[in-house]
Amino acid sequence: MRILVCSLLHFLLVPVAHADMSAPTGIVQQVVTLTAHDGQSVPGILMYSSAGLDPHSPGVVLLHGGPFGHPIRTQSAARFVAERLAARGYTTLSILSRHAAGYYSIPVEAGSADLQAAIDWLAGLGIRNVVLAGHSFGSARVALYVAETRDPRVKALVHYAPTRGSSEHLPKGFGEMRYAEVVDQLRGMVAEGRGDEPTFIEIPFPPPAPAGARFGYIMTAVNWLSWWGPDAKAQNQLLMPRLSLPMLMITGEKDMFVSREYQERLARLATSSPRVDTLMYEGTGHELTGAEDRAAADTASWLAGIGLGVRPRVTMRLVDVRVGVQITAPSLLQAGLMYEPASGSTVDSRDVILLYDRGRDVLTNPTEWLAPALAQRGHRVLVPQDSSYGPNVDRVGEAATDADLNAWIDWLGNAGRRPVVIAGAGWGGERAARFLRRHPRSNVRGLALLNPPPNGARWARRELGDENYDAAVARAMRAVADGKGATTLIAARGRQSAAAKFEATYLFHLLADAFLAQYGPQREPLPQVLSRLAQPVYLVRGEPADLLASAEFTALELAAGKRATAYSSTAGTSADRPEDALADAFARWLREFAKPTRP
Repeated sequence: MRILVCSLLHFLLVPVAHADMSAPTGIVQQVVTLTAHDGQSVPGILMYSSAGLDPHSPGVVLLHGGPFGHPIRTQSAARFVAERLAARGYTTLSILSRHAAGYYSIPVEAGSADLQAAIDWLAGLGIRNVVLAGHSFGSARVALYVAETRDPRVKALVHYAPTRGSSEHLPKGFGEMRYAEVVDQLRGMVAEGRGDEPTFIEIPFPPPAPAGARFGYIMTAVNWLSWWGPDAKAQNQLLMPRLSLPMLMITGEKDMFVSREYQERLARLATSSPRVDTLMYEGTGHELTGAEDRAAADTASWLAGIGLGVRPRVTMRLVDVRVGVQITAPSLLQAGLMYEPASGSTVDSRDVILLYDRGRDVLTNPTEWLAPALAQRGHRVLVPQDSSYGPNVDRVGEAATDADLNAWIDWLGNAGRRPVVIAGAGWGGERAARFLRRHPRSNVRGLALLNPPPNGARWARRELGDENYDAAVARAMRAVADGKGATTLIAARGRQSAAAKFEATYLFHLLADAFLAQYGPQREPLPQVLSRLAQPVYLVRGEPADLLASAEFTALELAAGKRATAYSSTAGTSADRPEDALADAFARWLREFAKPTRP
């Protein structure tokens, strides 16, 4: 039989001894079904360590080759690499692309929806950093996805036997003239309105494939051009210059499609990538048969080398504390999330209390990632839900929020964890600073302000305009003087300004007491508050920092004086993983400046 489909040919060449390969022990494997944004079902195999799925370590999405590749085939990297990475602690998801059976009529670019569904699904598990890996033609498809979407969740690419592009590969098999004739014939069918008619075209493999090796697929005319035509999008040599992620390429020296020279050429074409590493394995071919363990080990080592290794495991549990000052009741339990190293070992005896920004929630705040990140680095981190949650957000007073923090600090002390550091994002940082101004507790060893807010009165005046701001302040002061500060609503709509990057206008709707406490002209400026504290202060100005002008940030630094350590997320950090850079810097500050105290 002269016509051998590519995948079938490779299957027949695999020695029988490798057909009984067993999965590494210590992993969980399960079938999952995802849904792409176009409604297409995407089956997959989810794998993770039997120690449990770890949402705080990177996830790996693997794509088989094809057409009609499959993620459960023994000789597919989408299986043997996935199994071995799962045994090392990664969460892996190997999907069955719509191209596996739908190559007849489904354009190559449509498969990007499958990859997005897989990344979305891992994100739903809490996995923030994703690696895409593709075998054979899957290599070109993952490259196409990244080139066209620039999905920020994808941090690196791994190519196993990265396939040649059709516009270069096929003319060498057909011969230039015959390839041009085939393309013209199919383009003519499309022009005549016959693009959905099936075709079968036998394609000879060029060297280094054995003489006489051929393949062919029954495909519509328009789809054959999508896959194999000169304008096909999924061509590695065309995609490499568009990729700006770290990449690893692994190929066998006996690969009938990919030579050493071609792989090195792809690496040279990736001019925007910060790092491209290539490996060539002796004695193996396109399926990397016999090198399965090595391919997975090299992949894991490479990922660890670029900061995408498996992280120390973290546990999270719900905790409660009884708070004596409440708005609606004399004494109620307040809840919180406690993140700890799963090993039970910490770098010192301090805990971090992480306060979220005003108007956020303990489960939905943008800095939620920082708590497990610090726990991975050996710290216990408490994220408390405070009294300002829900209907209280616009009317809670500082006495209630102070009571929350005092109760949590006492709770940590009673649990044998004496010194603490308080960190706050946005207005949460200002709340922490003002708490320490009113309650100078000796066991609070440091204060961290993450994207600190601007001066409240100045910002409100800018947003409302002078006339509206002065009127709102006057109404609030009259209400307080009349004893109605806790029942009088102050509502005003801010004008469009820097905040418009996030929302068209800013709506102020607070009760009079809370309005004056947060935005009143008599409120002590934050720099003055910091100047009167004794603790070391860690100041983080990230992006976007539209609300806080650089001059205001500098004023905070000057106020804290020698106690201040400043960090900018835009200076000297890894652009693809700024969160890791901040967590590392924060952990260093905790070790070096917020003095550790051991029992």
